[in-house]
Amino acid sequence: MKYKLLIFAIIVILGKSSLVAAQDNDQTTYTPLGDEFNHHFYLGARAGWANYKDACIGNELDCTEDTFGYGLYGGYQILPWFALETGMTDYGHPKARYSNDNVKVDLIGYELSGKFNLPLYYGLSAYTRLGASYLDLKKESTLDGKQSGNAWKAMAAAGLQYDINRNWSMRTEYQLIDGIGNSRVDQADLHFISLGLTYRFQSTPQVFIAEPIPEPTSTPEPQPEPPVYVTHQLSSRTLFSSNVSKLKDPRELDALIETIQSGAVENIYIIGHTDSTGSEQYNQRLSEKRAYSVAAYLIEQGIPEQLLNVTGAGELNPIASNKTASGREQNRRVEIKFEMTKEQL
Repeated sequence: MKYKLLIFAIIVILGKSSLVAAQDNDQTTYTPLGDEFNHHFYLGARAGWANYKDACIGNELDCTEDTFGYGLYGGYQILPWFALETGMTDYGHPKARYSNDNVKVDLIGYELSGKFNLPLYYGLSAYTRLGASYLDLKKESTLDGKQSGNAWKAMAAAGLQYDINRNWSMRTEYQLIDGIGNSRVDQADLHFISLGLTYRFQSTPQVFIAEPIPEPTSTPEPQPEPPVYVTHQLSSRTLFSSNVSKLKDPRELDALIETIQSGAVENIYIIGHTDSTGSEQYNQRLSEKRAYSVAAYLIEQGIPEQLLNVTGAGELNPIASNKTASGREQNRRVEIKFEMTKEQL
């Protein structure tokens, strides 16, 4: 009896949880594969293992409590979380053999229940069914002959349902009917574990395709030409003495200054470079000092200081091989880069 009450309590709690969750989320429609919900009928078939617990009373020579059961069910989905369901199930034929009697029972149940769904994950939901089953029991006994009886019994079930697609789904379910029978199999509890396949008669939701938005016919305004970078490479051989950062002959810069002052130049980048002779740290400092010497001369000639961006790259960006003297000479340079529009070139 404690076992029965525990199972019933678990199923009822799950049913109440499903109902509360559905009421709290009644504005959210859970439907298979995210489709728009619509009311629909469904039909299904199930089959599985039935167990008549306590059907054998202990003095039998042989007793079969486990049988194969199968049946049909159908329902109407009223809300995304609630459906009314009915069904008919043949729960098999338990048997018992005694020293002076043989007993065989046929049991068919007609269920009526409410089904409460609780979404778990995309396409997967838990559910519980609470209701009653009308049991039609027929017994054959070598002592008592044929007997029959019927009665309504409380029924509860819990299971998982997976939506294969919009119309088909699978379910696995545990069902309990309390206290069936009235003779040598009286008050047996019927446990039924089944696997079912369901077909839903759902209509296909209408899909509305929006009219394409026409492209604007107005001619776009012409965009100004983007600025281009002009780069001048100045040889360190003409600007500086060997390993010296002070300018020795700035005349090569004078022509470049005239070009800068004749146009609307916004940003000027001055970058010093060296060859790979010497340590990397030394070459980095030398490239920076030479770049600042060039910047200082441009400022003396009237170029605004705020336009200048000065840095040294050391030996990191060669334009020729450092393995030859001519290549190293090309790598010792100062680059001056600035923006100008195509019209100013």
